[in-house]
Amino acid sequence: KGICTSKAPVGYLNLGRMDNKPIDPVRGPVIKQLFERYATGNWSIAELTKWAISQGFTMSPMRRKRTVEERQKEEESDTQTEITPVAHLPCRSSIHGILSNPFYTGKIQGNDAVLIKSNSHEPLISEEMFNQVQRILNNKNVSVKYSSNLFYPYRGLIRCGKCQRVY
Repeated sequence: KGICTSKAPVGYLNLGRMDNKPIDPVRGPVIKQLFERYATGNWSIAELTKWAISQGFTMSPMRRKRTVEERQKEEESDTQTEITPVAHLPCRSSIHGILSNPFYTGKIQGNDAVLIKSNSHEPLISEEMFNQVQRILNNKNVSVKYSSNLFYPYRGLIRCGKCQRVY
């Protein structure tokens, strides 16, 4: 049906309803600028992270994990400790996650793992901009390749019975 049944990512508000995920008026414009700046090809993810922090950008507030003492206290007294959610600063991996999330184009993952148009949220960026950012991310992705493998006499002969991965 195109309805987002899970929690919306940063940049959208979670109001407790699946059919309505409005754009966050504070974080949404910053995320749009993150995409625009990275699409130019002149910004690295580390520079974008520093820029976002300088703009006052924070990730969505989340409740921290309870400490061992808090859990033990709850078990003894049968009352729950109230923990207030805290918004933390973004790191490079969270900015990379934002830049590679197709949710911002107004699409969600359907039943067959195919992206479909969402009926619960509006796009924050265009598909063209998202595809441009993905091309830049893929071009900057560098894998280490060895010019020659070390000699092991049984290399490539033994495979895992479950996943068929080579040992």
